[in-house]
Amino acid sequence: MSPITIALLLAALIIVISIVFLVIHIIKTVKDSKETLNHVNGIMDNFEKQTEGITSQITLITDKTNDLSKDFSDKSSKLDTLFFGLDAFKDIIKQLVQAMKLMS
Repeated sequence: MSPITIALLLAALIIVISIVFLVIHIIKTVKDSKETLNHVNGIMDNFEKQTEGITSQITLITDKTNDLSKDFSDKSSKLDTLFFGLDAFKDIIKQLVQAMKLMS
């Protein structure tokens, strides 16, 4: 065998070993990427469940806040009626006092 043939065979052998090495690393990288994506998928599922829980809690809090606001508004209007009544009562007492002053 001539030295050129041996050199070409060695070059071909190095190329084949390099390709095998490259394919092995590509396969390993794909497997690692798949594991990483599965882990990310699990995290996203957990995040989605937590988000749904938070959303339902926010909805409950909003509903309770609306109920409290309506209750406050109702009680405020009742207090307005009371204060208007007290104001009218004050006017009546004032008129009564003036009438008593005129009589005396």
